[in-house]
Amino acid sequence: MSKILINCQGPHIPTGMGINTGFAKVAYNVCNALAPTNEVGHICHEHQGLSFEFENKLADTKYWIHRGNKDFQESASELKLHVETRKPDFVLGIGEAWSMYSYKDIKFGDTKLLMHIPVDGEPFDTTLSTVSQMADLMVPASHYGKKVLSINNVGACEPIPHSFDDGVYYQFKQIQRDAARAKFKFTNDLFVIGFVGRQQERKNLMALIIAFEKFARDKPDVRLLLNITIDKYSDFNLVHMVKFMGLGDKVLIIKSNNLSEADMASMYNAMDMYVSTSCSEGFNIPVLEAQACGVPCAVSDYSAHAELVRDHGILIDIADYRPMQNNIYWAYVDIDKTVAAMDNYYNNINTRRKDGTNAKKFVNKYYTNKVVNDLWVNLFNNYDDIKEAAESVLPVRRMNINVTEE
Repeated sequence: MSKILINCQGPHIPTGMGINTGFAKVAYNVCNALAPTNEVGHICHEHQGLSFEFENKLADTKYWIHRGNKDFQESASELKLHVETRKPDFVLGIGEAWSMYSYKDIKFGDTKLLMHIPVDGEPFDTTLSTVSQMADLMVPASHYGKKVLSINNVGACEPIPHSFDDGVYYQFKQIQRDAARAKFKFTNDLFVIGFVGRQQERKNLMALIIAFEKFARDKPDVRLLLNITIDKYSDFNLVHMVKFMGLGDKVLIIKSNNLSEADMASMYNAMDMYVSTSCSEGFNIPVLEAQACGVPCAVSDYSAHAELVRDHGILIDIADYRPMQNNIYWAYVDIDKTVAAMDNYYNNINTRRKDGTNAKKFVNKYYTNKVVNDLWVNLFNNYDDIKEAAESVLPVRRMNINVTEE
């Protein structure tokens, strides 16, 4: 049994309580995977109260929830306290690279530091380059991430992706699907395109709205369903843009970030296709969840989410690449090709059904909680061998050299 500390967003509860971000979901699943055979604590940025033992009756596990740094970009003092006083065997950081920069102030000693970080662009994120030098082992969330890390001579194990609960996210029977659509007042003759995510510049929602307007001009039977978390990083007024473009009767915006997993599954099942015009992705959990519900996806042909849909969906061509301050490029989709992707599934119901079925089979083979949880258990049970394998392929290996004077 190992003593493992996880530092991430949270706590997350599938009923809709707590934090409903992708990282919080990942941390929740990792805790459930490791808690039965390890002593697990979850340091949650959003929890500012006392530590308590969380009994997860849904997964039949128990682990500790600890207070985290609300201002986690500036400080990791709570993690520092745990590491330097309780001396865990492992710390697993889950999140963006910039969220772990403050780890530099911690003396980890014999504690092994693992980082599960999304790699969402090329050539190589400068912040990721910096924090990776602190880690004992990098754990990529995608094959794309593994490729980028390897090209830049960063030791990484095989990918451990994000996952989904196949007991919640699955394709509904027709009668259930009809009920799901009725909640949104969608009749069966409508073609519904969906998107789920935060409104921020990286998600490139403006391109999605522009493409949908072109697609919908001569089609009274189409709708766009947006489940959006609008926060301080929003890059434009979404509601005003929808009204300005004359789409008020064709776009349904749901502003919520605390829906239950069951409600999310019902929402995906109300869709006919899912579209992501994101400029960069380290994974993209909504694409995974949509496909689990049998919904075919069209995504920008760049970064990690492309590998989720490559053989059973549509990859949208990129029109332009723009450099960002952290050295990576963002990719901006071709609007006309985005419209063509919408037209493809709108006009070809057989293709839509075939891709949806194949997508569902694909994610159920590789991305269920059970499959991915086994990867996490294996990582900690066989850490030394996995670390050795990761570093054995590097041109220059790190090593400790002890010099003793006689």
